[in-house]
Amino acid sequence: MLLVTHVLTGAVIGQKISDPIVLTLLALGSHFLLDWIPHWSYNVPKTNSLREFVKLLPDILPSILIYVVFIFSYPDQWVLITLGVTMAILPDFITLTRHSKNLSKIFEKINYWHGRIQVHDEKILGLVSQVIYVALLIIILYSV
Repeated sequence: MLLVTHVLTGAVIGQKISDPIVLTLLALGSHFLLDWIPHWSYNVPKTNSLREFVKLLPDILPSILIYVVFIFSYPDQWVLITLGVTMAILPDFITLTRHSKNLSKIFEKINYWHGRIQVHDEKILGLVSQVIYVALLIIILYSV
């Protein structure tokens, strides 16, 4: 899944769930569940370069915007929203440890499993599945 999908999911979980332990488990679990749904996403950069970072901006900028909108919309829940977003995107950041010899050994099994559960689809169908999911998530946000 795209980062923006995980961020929105974590923000909604953080806004809806007040127990930090339950929130943490749900947000972290949501990442793996969403990656298991057929989807499209770009390849994670193989290097840490400015050029690779710029390629990610169309996903990173809306993700930041969603986070900021949630923080300003629900200021009394900023800690829970931040926890939800952090846990929902954590597995993707752990993936970046493969660039470090020391960290890659620590997270090798998690990265292997995270890569194995990915169900990729062609671009159009894979993006449509994410759009449908996001629409359902927005309905949940405003109806519950």
